[in-house]
Amino acid sequence: MKRADKNILTLPTWQDEFPGLTRQFTRHGKEVWYVRPKHHGERIRIRAPFGTEAFRAEYDSAVRGGAKTPQDKLVEDRKTLAWLITEYRTSPDWRGYGDETKYQREYYLQKMQTTSGHERYRDVSRKMIIEARDKLEGAAARHFVDTVRGLFKWAEFKQYIPADPTLGVKHPKKKKTGGFRTWTEEEVAQYERFYPLGTKERVWFAVLQFLGGPRRGDAAALGKQHVRKGPAGLEVVFKTEKSQRQKEVTIPLLPEFVEVIKAGPVGETTFICGANGRALSKETFGNYFREACNAAGLAGLTAHGVRKAMATRMADRGASDRELMAIFGWSDPRMPTVYTQAADTKRLSRRTVALLAPPSDQDADYLTLAIGSDSEKNRRGPPSPSQGEGEMSGKPKQIR
Repeated sequence: MKRADKNILTLPTWQDEFPGLTRQFTRHGKEVWYVRPKHHGERIRIRAPFGTEAFRAEYDSAVRGGAKTPQDKLVEDRKTLAWLITEYRTSPDWRGYGDETKYQREYYLQKMQTTSGHERYRDVSRKMIIEARDKLEGAAARHFVDTVRGLFKWAEFKQYIPADPTLGVKHPKKKKTGGFRTWTEEEVAQYERFYPLGTKERVWFAVLQFLGGPRRGDAAALGKQHVRKGPAGLEVVFKTEKSQRQKEVTIPLLPEFVEVIKAGPVGETTFICGANGRALSKETFGNYFREACNAAGLAGLTAHGVRKAMATRMADRGASDRELMAIFGWSDPRMPTVYTQAADTKRLSRRTVALLAPPSDQDADYLTLAIGSDSEKNRRGPPSPSQGEGEMSGKPKQIR
């Protein structure tokens, strides 16, 4: 075996970052972490998920001497909400969520554990959940409900509680805002004029525009390792993040995309990169792209809006529902109909608007014949008050 080059930079492992930390797996495959302060004494279990701020706080506390914090004691009490949340994070239900879902829900789990961890989870009622939901707005309220529902459905399945208190708790009604605004073709051209070939911002837009409108997580991860040779040329093949890398999408490379990528700059492993050539997380990329839009005079536009614009473009050019599903990675057949129905409406409107024009002379002939006699009467006007029935008919008036 060749000896590793000492000049090659290697990333630190968790053993380097957390001295004294050990990882074990139970017979059920559950991952557990322990710290033995200064490699002696009783082991202390770290219960928060690895990589979170709570994990580091527990680790630091254990290394300093192992004194248990009030939060530690709550987690050890099998009746508290803090204990229930900690156990839930190790469950197959939680591990089955995608990274984005975990990222969203972890925020609410940590907040509940911090502010309400002392509560007895069997005492949590539907009224308490609704009151907490009503303190939030919009997407935050919906994510909170989804998080709590996932927690208590799992708790009911495990028979920790007799009934799920989230039953009957609904999402707040969505405000009809239309979601992320769709880019217009004029705004697409404005962005491309502001960021010419050879700029990283132009590469960002090309990935969003020509690779099937990928979501931020997919866009930030795509690179040359995803390029394959297909029957008609080069293709990008990847599995979408939203499907937990189960649904595969194949996008043939257009000449316009190849031109932008050749002009660069691109990263070593990703097309999208930052100023130093390094890959960006999806959150960082989303922030950078929003700043690029603002600088180009396109404030309020987002990466997801480009995805909607590309779906609109394809539908307007005649793409079918199934064709849109293949490009954009949709599994729900209702998604493409939003765009194809809008495109059909435009086509029908353009095709039939001529029917609104004034009738031609030929069209007017029948109308004139049909109402001609009535028009003649109208031109003579109503009889005067001095005229009687006989005067109107030309017959002498009879007096009885």
